[in-house]
Amino acid sequence: MGIASLSGGAIGAFAATLVAVVAGGPALSVLAASLAAAVAGAAFAWRAFPSDDVAAAEAALRSLGDGQTSEAHTEATPASHFDARAVELANLRLEARLNELTLLHDVTRSLTSTLELDELFRRLTELIGATRTFESFAILQVDEEQSALVVRTTFGFLPALDPSGIRLPFTDETCRQVVQSREHAITRAIPMDRSRLEGLGWAPKEGTLLTVAMKHKDRVEGLLVFSRTESDPFTVGDVELLRNIAGQAALAISNARLFEQTVKLSLTDPLTGLHNRRHFFARLDLEVMRARRYKTPLSVAMIDIDHFKNLNDTCGHATGDVVLQEMARLLQANVRRIDTVARFGGEEICVILPNVPRVEAGVAAEKLRRLVERETFPGGETQPCGRITVSVGHASFPEDAGDVDGLLEAADLALYASKREGRNRSTAFGPHMRSSQRAPVRIPDEHAPVLAPPEPRERASG
Repeated sequence: MGIASLSGGAIGAFAATLVAVVAGGPALSVLAASLAAAVAGAAFAWRAFPSDDVAAAEAALRSLGDGQTSEAHTEATPASHFDARAVELANLRLEARLNELTLLHDVTRSLTSTLELDELFRRLTELIGATRTFESFAILQVDEEQSALVVRTTFGFLPALDPSGIRLPFTDETCRQVVQSREHAITRAIPMDRSRLEGLGWAPKEGTLLTVAMKHKDRVEGLLVFSRTESDPFTVGDVELLRNIAGQAALAISNARLFEQTVKLSLTDPLTGLHNRRHFFARLDLEVMRARRYKTPLSVAMIDIDHFKNLNDTCGHATGDVVLQEMARLLQANVRRIDTVARFGGEEICVILPNVPRVEAGVAAEKLRRLVERETFPGGETQPCGRITVSVGHASFPEDAGDVDGLLEAADLALYASKREGRNRSTAFGPHMRSSQRAPVRIPDEHAPVLAPPEPRERASG
């Protein structure tokens, strides 16, 4: 049954049913309610106006869309006399509202089904772009630590340029205003800030920008920035729709960001910011499997701060914590991006070196040792050698061990060798190190051999 054939009561029932069905969230409820009002108003307009007064019908439809009524027209016009063109106009308005409601529903359903930020921004761009109602737009995320906006995804930009990842400082007045007010802004009479946009391959010579804040509670998660070449293209309906979308996007971004922070905290050492022991073992398992499959080398270096107990006893644990933090930053800044630096425990730090054979691992270990030796750390003057130093032991796969446990044992034995030989040195694992361990003592017996429990292996202090 077409909309033109619906009676006023049927349309009212349809509108009420639509509100009940789609009101699954605050934004959907508002849009559904406005849709119901538009449908009911359109039904009244069809009955109220003669066919020779199209302009009056359109004006009345606009007023009805704002919740107004006209009793004079109701009394003057028979209920059976309505304008076909007013029906068509009402149908177009209803179709537009349905499309908006569908888009908002799709955005909500899609964004709430993922907790990965990259995937979330990709889906949001895809859904808005599919409407083909905006010439170009960009999604920017707020980076509060660096007081900048990060371009996450774009639509309608020059194909040769990919601005994703570019950081924009808060120098643009419009963006700063929207972030501070947590609302939206329409910038007309472009030329816009071309220095900001030309670098993104997006600098229309004229038109309008609509900037909408993606806010959740009192926090602005980012901005939606839309561009059209017309001087005044964004209607009140456009702004309201995009504000609803921005609200749903902000909620999804907030959830994804909190999830990302939780995962990071579970894999990060809170004192040094390095990977923790859990992440270290997971990563080492992965690297050993990769090295075994592709027959590539893999090395591990164990680093231990010399006389660290003496530092804590002399200068206090607060100074020891600062030394650990600065040591972590120094080591992290002097390894490759594919290397993994983790706090193994106490004052021990481990480095996983993928695709590094035995000889090159020795060079890398000695480089890190020298970097620490040359660095000035707090409390270094209280140490036996007048500075903070480290001992390093390293081992390689598959020469020294064929699995994770064996590789760590080999690196640990090499570290003990560095300690025994005077500290502040790096040592490669050698097969003799295993044989030098205290072996179980066998006591002869004429009936059956008895193994005495091995004495515990003592470690040099500090």
